[in-house]
Amino acid sequence: MPGADYAGGGHHEFPQALYKRMPPETQKVFDAAKSDPLFVRVDGRRREFDRFHRQYNEATADLLKLFMEGRNISGPEQMTPDHARALLRAIAMTNDPRIQSYREFIRLLRLFPWLRGGARGSE
Repeated sequence: MPGADYAGGGHHEFPQALYKRMPPETQKVFDAAKSDPLFVRVDGRRREFDRFHRQYNEATADLLKLFMEGRNISGPEQMTPDHARALLRAIAMTNDPRIQSYREFIRLLRLFPWLRGGARGSE
């Protein structure tokens, strides 16, 4: 089972690396859009950035590019909090299987904590 150890506060719906250059008020919208902490160990090892997660990040980067092109936004520094909220809605509604499958994986981890393979606070 692919997985990740999100000891740092949960899964971000939009990858942090993609919004580092955005204005602070826009970053706050993305920072707030994350799950509760999820602690997952696979094969006894932490998997923070496995292939499954990288595919999700690539897909959200593709979506960001399309989003910005569709709104004539030339750079991330022009993204507003309203843009961030609209992008988060686009992520939630996309048909991209790279995004859908990873979001489903996170949803299942939240619904079935025994899938995580570890206890909270055991890190």
